[in-house]
Amino acid sequence: MTQRPTQGTNRRGARRWGRGQLDDRKDPYQPSQKPPEPTVCPDCGAVFHRGRWQWSTAPDGAHRTRCEACQRIHDQFPAGTVTLAGKFTAAQAGEIEALVRHQEKSEKADHPLNRVMSIERADDETIVVTTTDIHLPHRIARAVEKAFGGHLTEHYEEDGDTVRIAWRQK
Repeated sequence: MTQRPTQGTNRRGARRWGRGQLDDRKDPYQPSQKPPEPTVCPDCGAVFHRGRWQWSTAPDGAHRTRCEACQRIHDQFPAGTVTLAGKFTAAQAGEIEALVRHQEKSEKADHPLNRVMSIERADDETIVVTTTDIHLPHRIARAVEKAFGGHLTEHYEEDGDTVRIAWRQK
């Protein structure tokens, strides 16, 4: 960890600084301020309450602001991409899509901002899944790997805001 000059010390000594305090590594879809509470997303109906987005009923008079996931979907700018490729992919496309949707449903129940944006067939042997966050692609890829075998390759961008995962049948 890098130690920077401090304006003072606390009871434990000098204040330490790390990557978490740097402002230059920021997701463009992460708001600089929290929305006022309560706020409801007009697109998906998620409610910002007690410091986080959650599925609940919006109270009367709630502010209306699009959540980060709906904004990404609107802008067509995914945070994560999973590419599933191989001859097996074409034969099992229905099962793979069901598995992807199951993982999304499970994740989205507790984390409304973690969603699948699209599931598209790039060609006969390739399915591309895009998501609104960087955690769901990992979960999807691991589920496909566990169910069908194969090999995963993960690449996190330097900015830390996007992830690309490739699964290939062995």
